[in-house]
Amino acid sequence: MATRAASTGERQPLLSQARPSDVDEVNGDGRGLYHSADARDEQSQPLLGNGQAHQAEETGQADRPPATPLPKLQIFIVCIMRLSEPMSFLFIFPFINEQLHDALPDVPVAELGYYVGLIESCFAIIQVCTVLFWGRLSDRIGRRPVLLIGMAGTVVSVNAFGLAKSFPAMIAARCISGLFNANVSVLKSVLGELTDSTNNARAFSLLPIMYGCGAIIGPWLGGSFSHPVESFPSIFGGSSFLAKYPYYLPCGMSSLYILFAMVIGFLYLEETLPSKRRQHKVHALRQEAETTDGQTARQDTEEADAIEQTTEESKPPSVRSLLTTQVLSIITTQTFLNLQNICFTSLLPLFCFEQVKYGGVGFERSDIGHLLATNGVLAIITQAVLFPWTEKRLGGPLNVYRVALLLYLPSFLVFPVAHVVAEHFGYKATWMTFAVGIAFKAMSGMSIVCATLLVNNVAPSRNSLGALNGLSQTFGSLSRAVGPTMSTSLFAFSTTHKGFGQLVWAVMIAIATTAWLLSFRIARSANRPAWADR
Repeated sequence: MATRAASTGERQPLLSQARPSDVDEVNGDGRGLYHSADARDEQSQPLLGNGQAHQAEETGQADRPPATPLPKLQIFIVCIMRLSEPMSFLFIFPFINEQLHDALPDVPVAELGYYVGLIESCFAIIQVCTVLFWGRLSDRIGRRPVLLIGMAGTVVSVNAFGLAKSFPAMIAARCISGLFNANVSVLKSVLGELTDSTNNARAFSLLPIMYGCGAIIGPWLGGSFSHPVESFPSIFGGSSFLAKYPYYLPCGMSSLYILFAMVIGFLYLEETLPSKRRQHKVHALRQEAETTDGQTARQDTEEADAIEQTTEESKPPSVRSLLTTQVLSIITTQTFLNLQNICFTSLLPLFCFEQVKYGGVGFERSDIGHLLATNGVLAIITQAVLFPWTEKRLGGPLNVYRVALLLYLPSFLVFPVAHVVAEHFGYKATWMTFAVGIAFKAMSGMSIVCATLLVNNVAPSRNSLGALNGLSQTFGSLSRAVGPTMSTSLFAFSTTHKGFGQLVWAVMIAIATTAWLLSFRIARSANRPAWADR
């Protein structure tokens, strides 16, 4: 029987039919032990390659146990849910300028950047105020319900944006999404509870890959399926609804995927919050104690009492106690990283949309979508192939982090160069220039997974992963709140004020340089988990 497995050593892996109530053992920090020592001895191949062996040699961990097999079904569900966030955030970028121009016909095209920044920032502004609330709520009621609530809010927001015909309606739609969505930090907590120190690097490296997939699909949807009556007259030519709401189709398609991911999560995602799993375990033990007698009943009761005692002793630390020098150093550089990343994402479609005489390159809507999708493809290839090799050769995530941050400099330098090329050499030469730029951007994207690993590595214990990821996401949302408005407003200012044409790019390069310099404040001990030996 399942509850006797703890005493017999026959533990079930998470991929078996066991539900959360069937978890056989709870360790000292309150996490379920999903895999036994026998399972760890099984030879399993990592999903994306393992670049951690060299760390064992450098840090004296050569004798650590083999990597625990990843719970692939649960990881797959997390990836499905993770994909929905970049899709819902990025799909508007190819057509947002055009939609705003339709809603605000009296605003000069050169000044649209101010309004674009407000729309792109309002989501993050609301999220800054709510992400810690949702993170703490997930510590009380569980990860699953918070994730599902967030996705439901996103479905409403995405559909509302497609139906928006005015600037206030667009703002309201984005605010709804920010109000209900703190899923990225919660998903990181789920991964932290599904994995251990032997396999967490492989699991967390999947998150930026899914973001890259979303960066392909979202802009492709937005660039290809806005104005469907004009783009696909044989299919949608007779639709009066899509003629009235020309930007709804990509919104509706995105919301269908989010709804699909929500249903998959509802049906198959298991609750990972340690306290909830312990509650299921205690309930199962006490039920069995009521149906048995003698020594078996006493053992069940004693085990249930021990688990309840563990629950009382393993409460997560306060946020204030987490603010060590090492944590602050990493979160500071990560904040600058998020800032320059969202600035790049916001500036690219705006720069491409603006005519050459206004400081842009004058690309068509489809060109913008294809360029963003190409950037996403290169990001996936980089994370899946280049990152494991680079991390192994350079000796840990911190070293890769510093190199990747440096690559943001040429990524931003490409913008003014592309404008000059578009002005003097034409369309094809401009695309070639952007090809170089997005290659640098894709390689610099390795800094994202490095930052995630560094944040988790400096957590004092697994019990603090949720709070630390929530703190990290709060500052990430702050960057997303400030970045779009700041960058697009700087671009609009630069293009409308003579003598300041390169101001926006000078500021971006200064931010990138600051992030790179700050990374040298991070101690080398962040290359391995602080709780690895505990």
